[in-house]
Amino acid sequence: ASLTDGGRITGASVWATVVTPLGSTYYVQLFDDGLHGDGAANDGLYANTFYKTGVAGSSSGAGSYNVTVTATGYSGIAGSFTRQKILGFFIYSSGDDDGDGLPNEYEQRHGGDRTTLDPYGDPDGDGRTTYDEWQDGTDPLDPDSDDDGESDGSEVNRGADPLDPSSGGVEPTWAVAYPGINKVFVRYAPRAEYGLVQIYRSESFNGPYSFLAEDLAPSGMVTDTTALNGREYCYYAIGITPVGAQSAPLTPSCATPKEDPWPPEGGFLINGGATRTLSPNVQLTIFASDAVSPHTDEPGPLDNIMLPPSSSATQVTEMRISNRGDMQGAQFIPFATSKPWKLGQSSGLATVYMQFRDAAGNVSAIVPNSIFVGQGPGLPETAIHIPFLAKP
Repeated sequence: ASLTDGGRITGASVWATVVTPLGSTYYVQLFDDGLHGDGAANDGLYANTFYKTGVAGSSSGAGSYNVTVTATGYSGIAGSFTRQKILGFFIYSSGDDDGDGLPNEYEQRHGGDRTTLDPYGDPDGDGRTTYDEWQDGTDPLDPDSDDDGESDGSEVNRGADPLDPSSGGVEPTWAVAYPGINKVFVRYAPRAEYGLVQIYRSESFNGPYSFLAEDLAPSGMVTDTTALNGREYCYYAIGITPVGAQSAPLTPSCATPKEDPWPPEGGFLINGGATRTLSPNVQLTIFASDAVSPHTDEPGPLDNIMLPPSSSATQVTEMRISNRGDMQGAQFIPFATSKPWKLGQSSGLATVYMQFRDAAGNVSAIVPNSIFVGQGPGLPETAIHIPFLAKP
């Protein structure tokens, strides 16, 4: 909708009343903020997207939609005003090749072809079937279509709009999985608004996920004692408030339990710990261990629970070195306590990266160390002093 009186009109309240082919009425606010398909912010153009075409009464959403746009605001010429415009649009059928109730275009947009989506499935785990999400106008592959933290199904169940980012009633929580011995520790952020937390598990990152456990007094960790060594398990957490609002699941975290579940730790010195060098050819002094440790200076109660027995440690067997932080092209070689290395640059601050692997295949975090190469800050210029005697 465009509002003008010889110039653009900004700051108006603009709403569209949409009546579907079945007679259902929906109200959609139009915005002039540059974020709702309205062009630039404050340009006098007001717009938004109407998603509820799945309730038109046919498997295609086809039919006529009547729209009444009402604008209320202030004009420098007319003063306070209210204006209405009656419009409409028609949606043509895209067909339904597999007869599952989902139109072809919807299946192609979200499934890649006309037959992939299961109308009764819930691939994003938000509590709404794909058919429900088509009718709601939400994304069947995104548990939180408006990115407000609350799952689509939770918002629908409590009468909120799953497409309105201001309507979210609960923040999500991350889950991080840590391997144990025939168990996995799933840690999450226990927010004050949660009455309980549910953990879901799958043996594939892409799902499907099923309910695993419920933490009635959210402690921050759930232990999966049904996991078996050598198999990968993936998890996500859902926070639920006392009134039943549910957070959307975030990106799953995966772990593989094994007899030696913890990675090694290590580090290295460049030229014995020197801060500078004139040559890019340096010597690395390397130290690493696979001994069980809390991996933190001040372990808390949950950290102590996760500690495996000291007998589970194997030994550090391999390492890899790189001048790149992403370790691209670096190959694992047998572990050694000393290694000659050429820096990636002949001047300036050069950084070397190292990573360790133990006999169980656990890989450490990438460890960096730096040294300044050439003349520069902190490196005095080389000077040769020659005595000079003046003859009378």
